[in-house]
Amino acid sequence: VHIIYFMIKMEHQAAPATPPISPLAVGSTVRIRDGSGKFKCRAIVATIGEGNSVSLVRDDLAPVPLGRVGDFLIAPLFLGVGRSVKECESDNPDDLMELLPFEDKNGGETTAEIYKSQGDQLLRISDYTCAAAYYEAALSKIASKSNVSIGGSCIARRNGDAVIADVDCIDDNQYDVIFMSQDGEEEEATISSKDILCSIWDKDETYLQPRCLLNLSRCLVKLAEFDATTGIVWCHGQTKRTTRQEKYRSSAVLGCSITITLCEYYRESAASPDIPL
Repeated sequence: VHIIYFMIKMEHQAAPATPPISPLAVGSTVRIRDGSGKFKCRAIVATIGEGNSVSLVRDDLAPVPLGRVGDFLIAPLFLGVGRSVKECESDNPDDLMELLPFEDKNGGETTAEIYKSQGDQLLRISDYTCAAAYYEAALSKIASKSNVSIGGSCIARRNGDAVIADVDCIDDNQYDVIFMSQDGEEEEATISSKDILCSIWDKDETYLQPRCLLNLSRCLVKLAEFDATTGIVWCHGQTKRTTRQEKYRSSAVLGCSITITLCEYYRESAASPDIPL
């Protein structure tokens, strides 16, 4: 119920007002509305014609990590992103908008809360590609596998499910953990790092981690509607040919599964029975 409420709440939040586009220059990056009007993405101005005519090269719809380095926790990483560009034309200034102010700033570390807020702004203007990268950046701060430590808790994959695991020992990418069975009994197991889905941020008083996961999952569901590219997916050092839609949807399911498990963890750990979203 909480998850559905949050998704509906986000759906009804108004998008920020679109600032007027500045005079265009060849090589500048802008945001362009798709012909269907259902989403926006980045594009580079290639040529400027007479009147309002502009030729652009549209970015690949697949998300890439901020700075184009690093990895994703949930979203799929595709090989060859950006190698196949799409040219497009626009003669309507209303189809173009400038990048948001924070997108023009290069480098510099920031907090998970700020990345989450920036992702929200991009989600509200329907740029699901860029929004996904910012939600992943937020999660990298608070839910990275590298944050898993002895005495802490994480979410691990077990029999196809996302479950809570308490970490007892770490030795050479092997984790001795304790699972809680359905009948309330503790079960010890040794798992590898590839079975760990994410760490749990024990200072998450505002439920930032599940909120990022839900919004990220929503972006991936939307991208599955628009990006039908067939590509090669990078996953745990292996490659697999598949459609991007398939990977977007399976990643969205993973994000929602982890969120549900997190909500159960918070309810068991907190005195309050409800989680405010």
